[in-house]
Amino acid sequence: MEDIFSLSVSKKQTEFVEKASLLEVDVASDIIDVLVDFPWLGDLIKLGRVGKGIIDLLFVKRLGLLLQQSEYIEDEKKEQFLSKLKPKDRKRMYEYLVHLLYTADEDRKAILMGMVYRDRILNKIDDDMFLRLCCAINKVYVADIDKLKNYVNTNYTSDYVANNLYSSGLLQLTESKVVDGTFIVGGNFIINKVGAELLRITNENNDSTK
Repeated sequence: MEDIFSLSVSKKQTEFVEKASLLEVDVASDIIDVLVDFPWLGDLIKLGRVGKGIIDLLFVKRLGLLLQQSEYIEDEKKEQFLSKLKPKDRKRMYEYLVHLLYTADEDRKAILMGMVYRDRILNKIDDDMFLRLCCAINKVYVADIDKLKNYVNTNYTSDYVANNLYSSGLLQLTESKVVDGTFIVGGNFIINKVGAELLRITNENNDSTK
């Protein structure tokens, strides 16, 4: 099965990461022509599904940034992980990643998703948590991730940071706020399981994406 994961275990991964992760869209649209020989991506280029538009170039760059985070995991571990994935689960994860990389609004999100993917390869998280984390990263205003540490203990706040983290699925309310019978998004917030995993991952990687 040819997909993103095929590229992650290819002997050409290092070359791809080197070319794609440094891509500057305003000067290097011709890099697409160089990537025709890479697994999975080459077929999409030949079919015209990936071109030289800005969105496509950003996708290629962010795919490189994502794969860069697991570049130094032994191929044997990657292949073991992929061999244990059921075809329908692999397809679902692949479709999620392609969609999220195409819609990501910052490079940092691709790097964070790459860290999450690395944890999935190493079995530190399961498929469900992998998808939840990637979805939350895509939704959140990325700078607010740095504030997650403020919610390890219950924190009463109703500012835009708390509301953003809450709406992105990284915090939970322990006590809601109601004014004149109307629910207000604000109150006692605390980090939830998804948020705690993301905080752990960024801490373990000394999040250099900031």
